[in-house]
Amino acid sequence: MKIGANALFALLTATIFSVSVMKAYATDEAQGIAAVSKTTEKSYIHVSPDDSVLAATKHPAFEGFGHFILPTDGRRIDGNMKLNDINSLLPYHNHIDTKTTVDVINYMIDEV
Repeated sequence: MKIGANALFALLTATIFSVSVMKAYATDEAQGIAAVSKTTEKSYIHVSPDDSVLAATKHPAFEGFGHFILPTDGRRIDGNMKLNDINSLLPYHNHIDTKTTVDVINYMIDEV
């Protein structure tokens, strides 16, 4: 199965939307607030192709949900694996563009 950059972007965008809604809902529900809204803005540092995969999955913006950001299938990831090497996590996919992957992760970071 091949996955293009657009499909990867759509998948990662859907993931971050789900994560941000779940986080907002859980926070508001815990405070007894019915409305789900983002009331504060946080600024997070972006990842780069030279950052490790673990830096992306353990990024503070994705607290509690980082393991959904990249497909690890429950495998233990080498702490030294860089986002530049993301192709090895997707052995059944072709044309994985590191820049697009990093751009999508950074977009999700900005949207949290």
